[in-house]
Amino acid sequence: MHRRRTRVVPVALWALAVVVGVVIGAVVVQRLLPEDAPRRSSAVVPVPGDDETGGRAETAEVLLPAGTPAGDEAVPSAGPPDARLRVDALDLDVPVVEGVDLGSLSHGVGHWPGTAGPGEAGNMVIAGHRTTHGAPFRRLDELAVGDEVTIGVADRDVVYRVTGTEIVDPDDVEVARPTDDATATLFACHPPGSARQRLVVRLVHTA
Repeated sequence: MHRRRTRVVPVALWALAVVVGVVIGAVVVQRLLPEDAPRRSSAVVPVPGDDETGGRAETAEVLLPAGTPAGDEAVPSAGPPDARLRVDALDLDVPVVEGVDLGSLSHGVGHWPGTAGPGEAGNMVIAGHRTTHGAPFRRLDELAVGDEVTIGVADRDVVYRVTGTEIVDPDDVEVARPTDDATATLFACHPPGSARQRLVVRLVHTA
């Protein structure tokens, strides 16, 4: 009497099937997302604040606003020329540079490429350090609802008012989510000296 041999599928074949399934699933989910939803960049971008823990310059995948090109095709917007961010409540007056990479943030606070400009409809996102490179956002947690934040650009001042503050995870999509109205988001690592979380301050443009 012959025993029926059980056909064994190699482990490697199963692993390949799982990988293919995950890739296909990711593509399907991406296509089902709303057009205005933030997406993950295919490029690895320095996260603001990674050098605040012992001088490390680690990198991590970040969420980009809708419409921002990915990878090597990413082209930063021109950004606000000669702009300055002023916050009287924090005795802060600092340049606004274009970009949220470590190099850009060594010169001031950084405007996130692809997000709205000063006074424009949409969410203008600005990042800054809390313990290094002048620590412009060291006291960011002291802002209160109603405090004014001014972006001085060209021959005009664009004024925003704080509407709230929150602590979020580093990959929280709400940080860069576009808005219909003219709003702004200031964010930095939290707590000071750590990149474990993000301190986020929400603002709205005053009429």
